[in-house]
Amino acid sequence: MRTFTVIIIICFLLSQNGLSQHPDATVSDTAMWLKIEPEALNTDGSFKNITIDSIFTGLDSQRVRPVFDFIDNPYYNSFYSISFPSTNVDSLKSIIELLDSNVKVVLLEYDEAKPMHDPSDYFWSQTTGVSGPYHWALKRIDAEYAWDITKGSPDIKIAILDTDFDVTHPDLASKISPYNDPWSGIPLGSDFHGTAVAGHAAAETAENGATADGNYASIGFKTKLICYHGAVQGAGERANYMARVLHAATVMDADIITSSIHRGCNIPNDPIIADLEERIVQDVLDMGIPIVYPSGNGYQGSNCGSSANGWEPIYPFHPDYDERVIIVGGTTKDDNHYFEEGSTIKTHSDFPQIDLCAPSYEMFHCTPYDNGQNPFPYVTGGHGTSFAAPMVAGTVALLMALNPCLTPAAIQDILISTTDPIVDASSYTFNGVSHVGTGRVNAYAAVQAVSSYGTSQAPISTSSLWNDRRFFSQDVIVNSGSTLTLGSSAELWFSEGNRHIVEKGAKLIIDGARLTSRCLWGGIEIEGDGTESQYYSGT
Repeated sequence: MRTFTVIIIICFLLSQNGLSQHPDATVSDTAMWLKIEPEALNTDGSFKNITIDSIFTGLDSQRVRPVFDFIDNPYYNSFYSISFPSTNVDSLKSIIELLDSNVKVVLLEYDEAKPMHDPSDYFWSQTTGVSGPYHWALKRIDAEYAWDITKGSPDIKIAILDTDFDVTHPDLASKISPYNDPWSGIPLGSDFHGTAVAGHAAAETAENGATADGNYASIGFKTKLICYHGAVQGAGERANYMARVLHAATVMDADIITSSIHRGCNIPNDPIIADLEERIVQDVLDMGIPIVYPSGNGYQGSNCGSSANGWEPIYPFHPDYDERVIIVGGTTKDDNHYFEEGSTIKTHSDFPQIDLCAPSYEMFHCTPYDNGQNPFPYVTGGHGTSFAAPMVAGTVALLMALNPCLTPAAIQDILISTTDPIVDASSYTFNGVSHVGTGRVNAYAAVQAVSSYGTSQAPISTSSLWNDRRFFSQDVIVNSGSTLTLGSSAELWFSEGNRHIVEKGAKLIIDGARLTSRCLWGGIEIEGDGTESQYYSGT
C-alpha cells in the first residue's frame, strides 16, 4: 500500500457560543484540522488510504470544510476542518486509533485571550486641553491639526479583532459593517473592551456644524470598521484567529489590521502552525496592509516577559515574524512612559522592538450602550496599550486616505520619524537602544510627511544593484547604456501612475525582485525604436 502524509491537528473547542466554527459549520464540541498533502489524495479528491477515506466519507459533508476556502492558494487550501457532534465525541478517539503509523498527531496549543487594558471607573469633565479629561489624548497627538489636512475616508477600512463590539452604540452604529463577524457569520454582541478599542480607532466624529450621532470623537474620523471576534476561548482559537486575519485581508479588503488581544507569548510548538502564523503575517504585509499591535501592559497587566528579565513582544503579530509589524507602547498625559496610580505602578511593557508610543493611561472610552439601557454619556475610563494601538491604527487610516499606495514599511517609517519626545525616554534606553520607540505619535506631523514621502530617485546613469525595499513617488528611469539589477531581496513599490522606464540601450534585470503597488501604477515601460518590429528575427 502506498504511504501518504497527513497532519491531524486536534482542537478541543468551546461549544457554548460556537464562535470557533467556520461559517455555517455545525455546532460541535470537538473538531480537528487536517493538513493534507497532495500525495495523500487521488485525483478525485479521495484519500489513497482506503481506511482513511472510508472514515471521512462516512461523515456529514457539512462537517468537512476547507479552512481557507476564501483564498486560492495551494498552501492555505491544504487545511481542512473536521467537526464532530457533541453527542459523538468518542468518535475522535476511534479515528485516531484507526489511523496508521504514517499519520502524525499533534496537539494545537491554546493561549487564553487577554484584553490589554486596566479599566477604571471614573469620568472626566469636558476636555480643556492636553492635560484635561475626556479627549485629552486627541489633543496630545495634535488630532485637530491633522484633521485640517485630512479627515480620512470612508473608503479606508480598519479590521479589528477583539472581544465584542456594541453596534448599537451611537458612535459606532454607522461605522461598523457588517454587524456580524464576517468569518463566522455570528452577530456582534456587546463588550466593553472591543467597543472601547473600536471607538479609539474610528468612532463617529461630526464635521463642524453637523449633527453628531453620538458624543465621542476619534482620530480616524471618517474611517470605517470591520470587526471580528478575536478573543473566543478554546483550543485552536489562535489558529482560527489567524484565519480571520487572512479573511479580513483577502475577502473583506481591509486596508489596516489591528488587534488589542493577547494571544500568546511563544511560537506554537507545532512547526506547521508556526509556519502558518508567520506566513499569514508576511502575506498580509506583502499585500500592502499594515498591522498595528500593542506592546502589552507591563506591571500587573497583560504582558509577555517580566520587569526583572525584560518585557517581550506578544504573538501572533510579532516582529520576529516580520519587522514591518507596528508595535505600540503607552504614555501618560504628560508624555511620560512611567505611571503610578496611588501606590500601584502601571507602567506598560517596554522593549527594543517597540516602534512608537501613544496615549494609554486615564483614557476616555466608548462603553456599551446596549440599545439605550446604559444611559448618557455611555463612556468610561481605563488604562492600557489596548487603546494606544487603535489610536495609531486610526492615524494610519489618515495617512492612507492621503496616499493609499503607501506600504506598511513606508507607513512605519513615517510614524517613527514624526514622533514627539517622551519625557522619561532616557530611563528606558539601555546600551543606546530605546525601549519605547522613537517617541509618542504625532498625527499632524505624520500626515504632513505624506506629501513629500518617497525615494527621490535621479535617473540611473551607472550600473547599479538594488537589494532593499523602496517606495517611489515618481518614475524610475534607467538611462541608456546603464544596467539596473534588482536582486532577490529588492522590493519596489510605486505610487499611482508611476512607471519604471527603461530607455533604449539600457537594461533592467529582475533577479527575483518584487515590483508592485497597492494602487494602479504605470508598470514597466521599455523604450525602443518605433520603426522596428517587436519580434526578434536575427540569429
